[in-house]
Amino acid sequence: MSRKGWCHGEQRRDGAIAVVLLLTLVCLVCSISACTGGGGGGGGGTSNRPPSRPTPTPTPTPTPTPSVPSLLFIVPGGTLSSNSIVAEYEVPKSITGDNNIAPTSTLSGPDTTLMGSCGARFNPLNRHFFVADGLASDILEFAALAPGLNNVAPISTIAGANTLLQGPCGLALDSSGHLFVANAHVSPPSILEFDLPSAGINNVAPIATIAGTNTTLSNPFGLALDAKGNLYVSDSTSGILEFAPPPPGVNNVAPLAVIAGSSTTLSRPRDVAVDSNGNVFVADELLRAVLKFTPPSPGLNDVAPVSTLIYNPPGGADVFGIKIADASGDARNI
Repeated sequence: MSRKGWCHGEQRRDGAIAVVLLLTLVCLVCSISACTGGGGGGGGGTSNRPPSRPTPTPTPTPTPTPSVPSLLFIVPGGTLSSNSIVAEYEVPKSITGDNNIAPTSTLSGPDTTLMGSCGARFNPLNRHFFVADGLASDILEFAALAPGLNNVAPISTIAGANTLLQGPCGLALDSSGHLFVANAHVSPPSILEFDLPSAGINNVAPIATIAGTNTTLSNPFGLALDAKGNLYVSDSTSGILEFAPPPPGVNNVAPLAVIAGSSTTLSRPRDVAVDSNGNVFVADELLRAVLKFTPPSPGLNDVAPVSTLIYNPPGGADVFGIKIADASGDARNI
């Protein structure tokens, strides 16, 4: 072979090697593209587009949590007064009808030592009940009620001369574990604050008292606390009184706000409740109605209610108690 032919042969061989290397490189690129999710174009050709990415799932717009409706829990008058019975009910399906339903649990019988229960308060932390016995002038604590009849002894009692209790009725329990009591059947009437009792008899003095002429307390009955810890008192003579949390000792102080006057249409307010927005609900015994008021301003609020619910309990009982159901629908804060 001549040198020229050899050169031509070498050129052809070098060209073949280059083609093989090019094809190998193309296959390698295609393999990498396939592994990374890239796709070739139609007809077996390769694509210069970057590897495709999965379409991101759109983030759903969060749905605002609806505010809990201000459900009302109404206790007929005979339930917590002369019969010495504490009855526990589910949240009524409707607040406009009679809701003639059986209680899920009752607390009654000689072992309870109840003589004339006047008010009750449910402790959501341990599901215990506190009952104010107006005739015995004591506060009884019971363990969580079982379904049906509970004829059980109290686990603790606040009673004795040191307590200053005389005809207690309304109760309120704050988040710090302090128990407030409306002490109606005493002169002058007062609101007493106690630490939660220990087991057995607790003949202890109150840690704070709201009493005196400046308070305008006359016949306090129902108690409620708002989100700020302010105390609301339903007084059948003076209306609805709002007080700041009392410091230790005797507090002869004027209320921060008062809901009273002819525009309110209040006749005999028996109980009070405050929802998370500061709206005030009042159960009026003589009107047989529940009245809703907007959060009161400082001073006197002689204002009309924003709504009125006429309630006709079975058997003609009076509207006696009212509380706000919490987020879980638990209406046991009677």
